[in-house]
Amino acid sequence: MAKKIYREKQTFNNRFLTIALAVLGLLVMGRMVSEVVNPGDRLITVMIAGVLVITILGGWLWYLYNLRLKVTVSEETITFKMKPWQGKKQRIAWDDVQCCEIIQTPELAQWQGGNITFNHERRYSVSGRNGLHLITKDGKEYFVGSSKLNELKDALKKVFDCGC
Repeated sequence: MAKKIYREKQTFNNRFLTIALAVLGLLVMGRMVSEVVNPGDRLITVMIAGVLVITILGGWLWYLYNLRLKVTVSEETITFKMKPWQGKKQRIAWDDVQCCEIIQTPELAQWQGGNITFNHERRYSVSGRNGLHLITKDGKEYFVGSSKLNELKDALKKVFDCGC
């Protein structure tokens, strides 16, 4: 068994988006309460729409709360698993990697759309566009997110000479 050099567990932690979804849900509930207190001819429509919107917002909050990424770098492989999307860990042997690079994007740049790509890169990240970009020898591209870029960079120096 190969020695583990780096391990990271990530969760979704964008407070702005979480608070925005919660405030939107509270506004919808407020509208529903005001319709119950002063019933009008749209009571049924407002209640159905309100329950639907609250269900969708609650589903998004549940999804974001359960989003997890585990990344492990060992001497032989990089292993990652993103719950709830992946059922089992994905392993990429360092022998199969053609090149890799650490990508760090400023916080505001992540929101302006400059990080949108239309190639066939498989993206596994809960930390935006910060992490490791890998290209395998068979041409597949992966992006594995990281919130601890300096530690990841130090671990990669021990096992692989990154750079394309």
